[in-house]
Amino acid sequence: MNGRPKIGCAAAALLFALGGHAALGAEPVVLDRVAVPIRIDGSLDELSWSTPPTLAEFVEMEPGDATPAPVTTEVWLGYDDASLYIAIRAHDPDPEEIV
Repeated sequence: MNGRPKIGCAAAALLFALGGHAALGAEPVVLDRVAVPIRIDGSLDELSWSTPPTLAEFVEMEPGDATPAPVTTEVWLGYDDASLYIAIRAHDPDPEEIV
């Protein structure tokens, strides 16, 4: 291993999106420290996810040119001493059409 941590595809996509978020002149993203570890179970019922999303105003770059996204996506980010937590709620009326 080359000393860099490996990340999954979803994490890489999120980091790419955050980079685009910053490149568009948006304010830096501030992560919330979670009080208790979050269960990784696909449910967003923990107290940490009941706050407003960390990111919610996404834009499309392709197709589009920084145009508002046609569907809502909400992202919560949190951390503790051991983990980075990422929760995504993607509202899509036709999820079977996602490429």
